[in-house]
Amino acid sequence: MPFSRRGFLPSIFIRKDSDNIQHFLNSEGSISQAAWFELGSSSSLSTRIKAMKQLESIVKSRRLQISTVEALYHETKDLYEMDEAKESFLKTFITLTEYQLDQLGLAMRDTFFSLIRSMGLSDLSLEWFIALSMNGDKVTGFEYDFMNLQLSWLREVLDLHTMGHRHAVRVLQLIQQTIKTNAGFITNSEIDDVVHNVCFRICRKADHLTYECLLLLEIILKHGRIPDTKLLVLITTLCSIMNEEKWGPTAWNIMRDLLESHYGHNVIKLILDLLRSSANCPKIQVLVGAIYCVHTALWSRQHIDNLRCHPSVALRSMLPAMEAGPQVVNEVLIAVWRLLSANGKNLQQLSWHCILQLLKQALRLCEQMLWKEKINEQRSRVHHLLSVIENLYHDGDYAGSPEVLFSLIESCIDERPVPSVIALFDYRVSCLDPFTSNWLHTLQQLVQKHLQDNHPVAV
Repeated sequence: MPFSRRGFLPSIFIRKDSDNIQHFLNSEGSISQAAWFELGSSSSLSTRIKAMKQLESIVKSRRLQISTVEALYHETKDLYEMDEAKESFLKTFITLTEYQLDQLGLAMRDTFFSLIRSMGLSDLSLEWFIALSMNGDKVTGFEYDFMNLQLSWLREVLDLHTMGHRHAVRVLQLIQQTIKTNAGFITNSEIDDVVHNVCFRICRKADHLTYECLLLLEIILKHGRIPDTKLLVLITTLCSIMNEEKWGPTAWNIMRDLLESHYGHNVIKLILDLLRSSANCPKIQVLVGAIYCVHTALWSRQHIDNLRCHPSVALRSMLPAMEAGPQVVNEVLIAVWRLLSANGKNLQQLSWHCILQLLKQALRLCEQMLWKEKINEQRSRVHHLLSVIENLYHDGDYAGSPEVLFSLIESCIDERPVPSVIALFDYRVSCLDPFTSNWLHTLQQLVQKHLQDNHPVAV
């Protein structure tokens, strides 16, 4: 049956291409003498480049011997030094690495790795390393050198002066996989360097790389070891984005893993130290995030069971941090509300003392001129908490000092609801003792003070 025009022309080119490759073939595991000649330095550059392209097709379908792979490299390595042939050489050996990976001996793997390292970060070097390491899973032959290469790439893609490095996401994902499967070969100083660079980037520039950076930190925590020298750096970094809607949940998951690990109590101590020395903290977001971590870890529904830290210790550390700004005060008030909701009936006197100190501080700070725009919101929260505490007092579940509580209420009595004013009056009356001198005069002063014209008629 005669060929149709449509089927005849393709058959010619397919046969021609097949014939071009056929003369390369030899016994299983090697190539022909003619192929060796065309690849060798005695042939013209155009012939060698053409032969390299044909070789690239062969290595995809034929299994070569280890010695053949080594001989191919040594026969053609001079092409790497030629600008016209360099790309062809690299593409061929990237393909060879991908399809003949099991045929690469240790010496050849080390040679390829050294060549990749000398290339710097580029499309081809990244592609070659991915092929050589099976996407970071296998680093045989360069176990103790691969991390230095990845560190240099990491610094390059996370450089703040580099606008959107196109390899950034891929490099971060590669390092994640490499650490996940080869953490045992990575030294503490190398992990230290990774954590430093990643944390520095997150703190200075939150962008599309932040999520991948957080995943890298999470993998280091799970599969490696956070150096003690970088623990505070990591904590500060996580706290700085803890209240960001986009990255907050991921940051909290990492912090939770950190708190559940053997670092747990050390981490809580470092966070509380951070709050106590809040004057040295340049970012308010860090303090807000730190307070969030404390109350979420210690007394929220997500609390961590193996952490042991008395509420009074945590609350006392929050007091100096409140000076930083209204955002911090707001988070402190949320922390107090959560504590009262979770454990208000079982708090001890020392905890109540700390709570009332925080509320007193919040009222004082609301008077500052710089916070005028936040006064209503903050005062509303404080008065709500005072009402909650009053209810606990009336139910007999308040274990703190009544005098301190009602003195605080008295300091803002003009803003308290009628039941609160009456409760204050009742408390003051109950404290009067007819057997003491001047008790009638004291009662008269009390009536004059609390039953003035500016109080509601109900009082």
